[in-house]
Order: sequence, then C-alpha cells, then structure tokens
Amino acid sequence: MGKLVFIYGCMGSGKTTAMLTKFDSYKRRGKKPIIVKPCIDNREGNFVGWGITKSRITKYEEPSYYYNDLSSELSKLDFETLFVDEAQFLTKEDVLTLCKVAEEKDVICYGLKTDVNGDLFSGASALIALADETSEIEVPCEIDGCSTKAVAHIRYIDGVRETGLMKPVAIEMGNITYKSVCRHHWLNKN
Repeated sequence: MGKLVFIYGCMGSGKTTAMLTKFDSYKRRGKKPIIVKPCIDNREGNFVGWGITKSRITKYEEPSYYYNDLSSELSKLDFETLFVDEAQFLTKEDVLTLCKVAEEKDVICYGLKTDVNGDLFSGASALIALADETSEIEVPCEIDGCSTKAVAHIRYIDGVRETGLMKPVAIEMGNITYKSVCRHHWLNKN
C-alpha cells in the first residue's frame, strides 16, 4: 500500500527544489518515479505531454509530464512513485484520482496552500483533507526587517502592490511578481 503526501510552502520556499532532490533519491534507488504537473504552469515553456521541471534555486531539472486531464492521462504513464508539482492546481476530482493511486503507490504532492486572497487553493484544500501526511516548508517573510514565518502572498503589477479582490491565479510573466509574507504584512495593504 502506498501513501498520499502533501508538502506545501509559500512561494520561494524551495518546494520544487525539495521535490527534485527527493525525486533524484527515488530514481537512484530504482523506484521508477515520474513527475506530473498541470499545463497551466507554463514557466518552463508551453508543454503538453513531456517537458521539464526545473528549480529556480539550483537550476537542476528533470523530465516531467504536463497534463490537461489527470485522470485520463495518468493511466497511460508507467511509474512506481508519482510526484506532483504545482499541486494547488489539482481539482478535488484529481485528488480523488490520486487517492486511488495511493492505494498501491506513493504519491508525493508539492504546492502552495493559499492564493493571494488568503483562500485555500482547491487542490490544497482536498489534499489537506485527504492526504495521509502533510508538512510545511517554512520560509521567512520577504519584507525587509521581518523574520516572521511567511504564510501568505502579495502580488505586484509593474512594481505596485495589487489590492482589493484579486484574481487568484496569475502565472508569473513579465510584469507580475510575488512576495511571500507574514500575516501582518499581508493584512497591511500599504
């Protein structure tokens, strides 16, 4: 029997680096791992099917399968251990599919817990509810002079902090940047 694990952290906490390190360990031990991630994540390129995942910290990269429909595409892949990157983009149905996989194989998911509005992503919510194990990779607040644990994200457009009701997802491109911040700095809209 396998297990379903969810490892989460704020942006810049090293989730993908940690995943690639664990993936490499499983690969060296002959556990036949693969990485899957949603096509919505196009930071490495616009992949459908096989592409790459790389760490911005170490520049290390591995082949990864980019899916449109996890439940139908997963059955076509050959693996013993499944790593899921950007798990916040999973749907509840995707997580239920992963629960079935975890009846026989290990499934290790990495992703964000909350969006810029402070709401749980659907994938994170379902994983927190159904995973056998959850753990957090902690990172300090990115505001100068603050060392409190980051728990939320703020988004900047052209260097100006976005406020008000925000679109939960805006994949980084061009003029959009993020900071991982503590609750105090997330609540402070200045």
